[in-house]
Amino acid sequence: MLQTVGMDSPTSALSATVETLDKFGQWVIGSAAVNYETDEWRFQDETCTWRHNPRAGWTLSNEVVTIPASGNREGWKPEALKLFFPAELPIWGRELDEWLIANAWADGDDVHLTLLYLPDPDLVASAIISRRWRVVTAFITPWQEWILTDIMPVSAASTPIQPAAMEPVPLQEALFEL
Repeated sequence: MLQTVGMDSPTSALSATVETLDKFGQWVIGSAAVNYETDEWRFQDETCTWRHNPRAGWTLSNEVVTIPASGNREGWKPEALKLFFPAELPIWGRELDEWLIANAWADGDDVHLTLLYLPDPDLVASAIISRRWRVVTAFITPWQEWILTDIMPVSAASTPIQPAAMEPVPLQEALFEL
């Protein structure tokens, strides 16, 4: 199983609804699915679908065309997909991380974090980590919000995530053919 710095999922594959507040103050609803065993993922919002397969790389598709990624995109993910990979959020004190954990407390299965923005410590953000799913269920800053809802395990026993389709597929139809 792919490790994510101690935050690997208790199941080998998860799916969820992703709600993102964009820079225009509009909510964008998407869907995501991650297979931690095979390092495959899919993220779909209202405009396009991103897919990653370690053998084929990643693709971007809309209703018209599917484009394979060019250049070195090793480890690249859509920002909101990083909720599935908590170690990739900029909050852990690494050299390029912009946030500092100022406070943390547990509430049931959730761990709540208060974050300070290093360039301006008067700016505060928050994150919630689900101990059950080992994902971040909310990352809220003054200029963005990413929220995971409807988290569920996906059977990894069947086939891997399919290549990107030519048009978006609703979450209920695309919860993997795993």
